[in-house]
Amino acid sequence: MDTTGKKHDIFICSAREDNGVSLAMCAYLEERGFSCWLASRDIQAGKDYASTIIGAIQSSSILVILLSEYANRSNHVRIEVERAFTHNINILPFRIQDIQPVQSLEYFLSSYQWLDAIGGNPAGHFNALSRNCAALLGRELKPPRQKSKAEPEQHLSELALEKEVPQPKPDEPMVPAPKEEVRAEPLPPPRPVVPPQPLIQKDEPPRPIKPPVPAFGQKRSSKTWLWLALSFAGLIALFFLYKSAFQKHTITFKNNTLTSIFIELDGDMKTIPAGGTFDYTAKNKYRLQTQASTYILNSKGGILGQKIVWHIDTVVNSWKNFSYPLYIGPDFFLLRVVNNSPANINYMKMTASEFNYTFDYNIYIPNDGRSYDMGYFRTLSDLNVYIRDANNKYLTWDNGKNLSYPNLYNQYVSFPYKY
Repeated sequence: MDTTGKKHDIFICSAREDNGVSLAMCAYLEERGFSCWLASRDIQAGKDYASTIIGAIQSSSILVILLSEYANRSNHVRIEVERAFTHNINILPFRIQDIQPVQSLEYFLSSYQWLDAIGGNPAGHFNALSRNCAALLGRELKPPRQKSKAEPEQHLSELALEKEVPQPKPDEPMVPAPKEEVRAEPLPPPRPVVPPQPLIQKDEPPRPIKPPVPAFGQKRSSKTWLWLALSFAGLIALFFLYKSAFQKHTITFKNNTLTSIFIELDGDMKTIPAGGTFDYTAKNKYRLQTQASTYILNSKGGILGQKIVWHIDTVVNSWKNFSYPLYIGPDFFLLRVVNNSPANINYMKMTASEFNYTFDYNIYIPNDGRSYDMGYFRTLSDLNVYIRDANNKYLTWDNGKNLSYPNLYNQYVSFPYKY
């Protein structure tokens, strides 16, 4: 490094607790012709501390750092070493305790040769330090200047020779050494707390600092408002997706016939009584495909009459409940039979002149006095009904003959009959 044009030869960097050693080092080096800068001695009252330190580092050729347990803990030491590294200043580590530098210091010191002054008196190694400084500056080491009669008999560097720096013991916490008194001007007040500066690698431009997030009530940027609007829109979209996916509505099946209707829903057979309703609840937009039917069962489980079927294909409404009516068209009629004979009915025959219609089958209607409803698809004119009981006798009605009637429409016709 070019050292021409520098105001100071050496910048001494140390923790406040190591000030006694740094003062002795400064005196020793200045006796041998080096110009030194030491914060505890050279910062004038009223000057800006941070800018003065940076200026002194930039105007020095060498930064000597006193490595100790206290230096590892000092933010000021780390910042001063980082500034010297950034401005390409020669760094000379001078270790006065048997410790390793913390990572934030090791990053800057790992490529430099150290001087060890551990295990004894640090001042005993000042001579090696002065020779290394002279070599870095490219000059010959000057002999110490002669003391004048006015100077005290014992110098600061000699005082340092009489004392040893305590070394940290393994598994034992560091106990600060008592402050030693030296014959020098009083120490300045403690350094003001300076917030840590971001570490910048060598030959790397400083990174821009992000602007702080505005507090409540301050003006926000257009990007901030855009993100807020997009977040709000996303929440609304999630709400409607949740509502559409999980909200349920009801289909009310209404039986408009005069007999029970059986409907299969979710694998179970549900019964809707005559004139009654059944509510089926499902998720929105669920498609329901099933069938319902009506037929009359006798006491043995046999079907009376014909089976009527409704084929159902509908979708659950997305916004409201709705009704699904089940009714019988004009071509359907129900026949009600009450067996008041002394025997069970086991045969029925129906004939009509229209289309030469004939329908006969075996049937079981017990003589229990109950009424049984039988459904048929088509209403026929001139319909004749013949019923025979287990005694092989035809049943007659009050009018003394088989019933004949035209155009029945969705109503009951009761047949009280007897022999």
